[in-house]
Amino acid sequence: MRCRRCKKKACINIPRHNAGFCRDCFFTYFHGQVRQAIDGLKLLDREDNVLVAVSGGKDSLVLW
Repeated sequence: MRCRRCKKKACINIPRHNAGFCRDCFFTYFHGQVRQAIDGLKLLDREDNVLVAVSGGKDSLVLW
């Protein structure tokens, strides 16, 4: 499978979206998805302080 953005070899496959991404393009895609969710749901304002707590579990490592 090829990367949806740059057409290099994909290392991450997202079947739900029928898309594959190389490492660099996945981070760009993921950042855009998070930004869209935060902006769309009006979760944060620029002035807000955010505290992130991680435990070392798999979910926290993804967040970290």
